[in-house]
Amino acid sequence: DAPESIILAGTQDVTLVATSADVTTETITDSTTSGTTTLSLSAVTASTDLSAVSVDNIEVAGAITAASTLTFAAGAVSTISSAQTNAFTLDINDGLAAHNTGAVTVNLDAAVTGAVTVDAAAGGDNINVLNIVANVAQSGLGVVGGTATVNLSGSANVVMGSSTTAAHLNASALAGSLTAA
Repeated sequence: DAPESIILAGTQDVTLVATSADVTTETITDSTTSGTTTLSLSAVTASTDLSAVSVDNIEVAGAITAASTLTFAAGAVSTISSAQTNAFTLDINDGLAAHNTGAVTVNLDAAVTGAVTVDAAAGGDNINVLNIVANVAQSGLGVVGGTATVNLSGSANVVMGSSTTAAHLNASALAGSLTAA
């Protein structure tokens, strides 16, 4: 569908529920004066550009199709609330020609056992800091972080999968236990 603009407004919490196909060309703007704005993706069926989505939280409430890439704006916060077994990639894009870096925060409210790759392609924007908040136990979290720093926090126990790589893994804010597989 053609690019469209969606403006979330008001003084209450606002949740927009859609599939990745519904929003991949949309500009979504948070114009609320209070409350929390959420884009809740009921399914991610293909690589999805969410870099024009400006909400408080992008929730992944359904399955992510294997080998899909989720592209965010730098500074985005996402919550994975549905168990994920497929491998997927995280990336950022600021829409500018220059190569830039930025941080993304991912709250894990469900188990993720598929490898999570941080895109580090030369010439494009790259995540240089991936903040992962483990709110539920992770039994095989594999993060292929490339040159990114991965900051791990939260209250749950985390077992890092054997595929895990990163420039730095910082778990000093993790209240749960950290185990390497």
